[in-house]
Amino acid sequence: MAVAAYENKSMADEFSFVSKSKLIKDVKRPNVLCTKVKDLTITTDTEVHVCLLQDGSLAFAFRGTEILDWKDLKSLLGDVMTDLMKDLVPVQLHDASDKISYQSVGAIKAHEGFQLAFRDVTKSPSPNENIRLVAEGLGARTADVKRVICIGHSLGGALATLCAQWCRYVGYATAEACGDKGKKLPCGKQRGFDSQCPALRRPCECILQVQACGWVGIFE
Repeated sequence: MAVAAYENKSMADEFSFVSKSKLIKDVKRPNVLCTKVKDLTITTDTEVHVCLLQDGSLAFAFRGTEILDWKDLKSLLGDVMTDLMKDLVPVQLHDASDKISYQSVGAIKAHEGFQLAFRDVTKSPSPNENIRLVAEGLGARTADVKRVICIGHSLGGALATLCAQWCRYVGYATAEACGDKGKKLPCGKQRGFDSQCPALRRPCECILQVQACGWVGIFE
């Protein structure tokens, strides 16, 4: 699914275990990254497939940096600029509004560009742009969701990692989490790991299962 996320085709047409899917693309109010590149306003360009699976689970498959998409210069520059905004800042997560629903404490920080890109699809109140609202439109009532899988490659892997944190603390706090061996845990249950996540300064608790390909690992 991480590979299929680069396509505009319906995930439901590609995978038999996907019941319904919708691609969030061309967000109307993306975050501005730069205004001085060949008279272009460079913005984040977040694209994600929201998928309702046959077993009732949800999957969010994030598209990564489209380095070969030279036909869409603005999209390419948006992805590259997002990648280059490497400052680590406290994690702030939203739920369909400007209000901060969660802020990390202590030394936990994450890549600023990745956070801006992720807000494209969580801060917006639009039922066509907010991943939770899009999922509800597919028939996944928030209170009924028991399992969420966050998937992505490259930049998409980073967004999948942030998405898992968002699911854990904001979007689906009552869902079940899957540990490293698939053992189901209540979402509030803490589970420690040894290695560090490249997106953070230090390890944090296990949240939801993240299937992230590329250099970005899971939250740990």
